[in-house]
Amino acid sequence: MLVDTFKASLDPSLFKLYRRYLYSRHKATDELAQGEVVHEVAKERLAKLGEKFADNASYFDPGEQLAVSVNGLQLKSPVGVASRL
Repeated sequence: MLVDTFKASLDPSLFKLYRRYLYSRHKATDELAQGEVVHEVAKERLAKLGEKFADNASYFDPGEQLAVSVNGLQLKSPVGVASRL
């Protein structure tokens, strides 16, 4: 039986292992802290998976229970707002 690696990657334990792997491979640079480097690498890899995300969009739809309305615009997932001091 073939395993869809994209769907398997949604498993939190696999995500945790992959996160550890990224942090072990990528170190801080003169311009970016280690977390920022890992974030940029992850964004590059996710950008290449656009079609996979579209094919599996139902896995990312939290349904109406997390819906938020902002200025009359309905958003299906919660919005986090961070402030800077």
